[in-house]
Amino acid sequence: MREAFNRWVDEDKVPEDQWRPRAAKLIRIVTGDDYVDPNVVEWIRRKSPGAD
Repeated sequence: MREAFNRWVDEDKVPEDQWRPRAAKLIRIVTGDDYVDPNVVEWIRRKSPGAD
């Protein structure tokens, strides 16, 4: 899911201040649930080590 998120924000050139809402949206799409765990959002939006 993290890789898909990173591709999504890179391809759409999403500003970093919009990453949190985009991550929450991705979680809702994948799970089909309105509840989004904030810890999962933070995990997804964190850059991988070595990534720019």
